[in-house]
Amino acid sequence: MASSWDALAEKDENELHKQRLLNVEAKPFKRITDRLSTLHGLASSRARQPPTPPPENHGDGADGTTTAPATGGAQTPPASAKPGPDMAQLKQDITLDFAAFVSNIERLQLLLTANVKQRALYTEKRGRILATELQLRESNLQLRAQLEQARAMLAQRRRFDELADQITRKPALRPRAEQATNLAKLEEEIASLEAESETYAATWRERRDQFARIMDEAMRLRRQIRDEKEENERREGMDDGDDQMDTPVGGAHADAECNQTPRPGLASGNATPRPDGGNTSAG
Repeated sequence: MASSWDALAEKDENELHKQRLLNVEAKPFKRITDRLSTLHGLASSRARQPPTPPPENHGDGADGTTTAPATGGAQTPPASAKPGPDMAQLKQDITLDFAAFVSNIERLQLLLTANVKQRALYTEKRGRILATELQLRESNLQLRAQLEQARAMLAQRRRFDELADQITRKPALRPRAEQATNLAKLEEEIASLEAESETYAATWRERRDQFARIMDEAMRLRRQIRDEKEENERREGMDDGDDQMDTPVGGAHADAECNQTPRPGLASGNATPRPDGGNTSAG
């Protein structure tokens, strides 16, 4: 039968109190009460009993003692007189009853002290148990989370195993050693292609630099030619102006045509001689 440590209902708690050994607990108190009632009854009966009369004197003897009258028999007490209780025995019983009462009180006090200590100990243990319970709850939560992760990982691995079985069952697959050899060859080809790509990149950079230098040189030559052309045109313009100022009005144009520097595509009488010694003619 499994024991339950839950709090009892009020009815069950009252029944438990009724089932306690109340007779054993209350026995010393009842004995003291009975003894006190007995003493009270004795005191009350003696208070109600009339005092005993003194014995009558019928004559004095020769030695002065009182002698009872000769009745032919011993004097008997009255019929209503009862023998009194033994006071020594009664005193001893009362002493024992009070000793038992005192010991019972001390026992109850010791039980109370022990109960207080036990309650304090139970409170401390309860605190430790609650702290342990909290730690265990947190540990259970962590373990439950780890269990869920482990289950998810196990399901994933099983799925991977199924996929691996489906892959490895194909007859077109090659052995692992051959695949490793092919992978090594592919890696070598990749390395050679990367080296070739680096070489092409370096060549392309060099050619691009050369083309940039050529373009710079061409632009520089173009600027130089343009500057020289502008300078020649400026000089020709200055020479034409000087000739027009020095020559008369009538023959200015003819003299200018005779003395000006020949231009490309034009023929004049005083053109620059050719290497064969002849002049350039107009026709």
